[in-house]
Amino acid sequence: MDSPAPLPLSRLLVLLRQTDSRVLAQEQFAEVFASGDRVLTTPFCAPVPADVSKYWEDGLLNDRSAFEGKDNYSLEMPTLDDLLDREGVNWMQRSSFYWGSLSQDFVSDEYPGSESYRRFLSEVEGASEPEFEVEALRARVPFHPENIYAPTFHLWRWERPGPNLQFYRLAD
Repeated sequence: MDSPAPLPLSRLLVLLRQTDSRVLAQEQFAEVFASGDRVLTTPFCAPVPADVSKYWEDGLLNDRSAFEGKDNYSLEMPTLDDLLDREGVNWMQRSSFYWGSLSQDFVSDEYPGSESYRRFLSEVEGASEPEFEVEALRARVPFHPENIYAPTFHLWRWERPGPNLQFYRLAD
């Protein structure tokens, strides 16, 4: 059996010794979020402080209950106006590990409701610019689920483990 190439393994070791992007984001939360803020958050995001409430969205990657019940899985993301008005969300934490999954071809083919997630992202991007970002990956590379667990593909483009995170202020 061939041994793995030493250069990629060395690069991976260097990357895994860097601080995860979610930890770096948490260090900035005290300066960004105020008590009473409500943050839209998803899997693979940095945990928000205890005094900040969150609106949890995990429908894009969570079809287990539909699978177990043998139901059709239907995706539906509320509109930005609904989240602002009905849920009181005023921040969004965007993780490339979660939202990047929309770029996979099978998602739009298998889940027609994923269009509501694309529409939502367009609304967010049209309404505001990111207040701050924490980058793990500087270059645009195709989404690959293996990178969620550790930088695996495009090793030389990663700066640190974790997702790229963007923080949007949706309302004052």
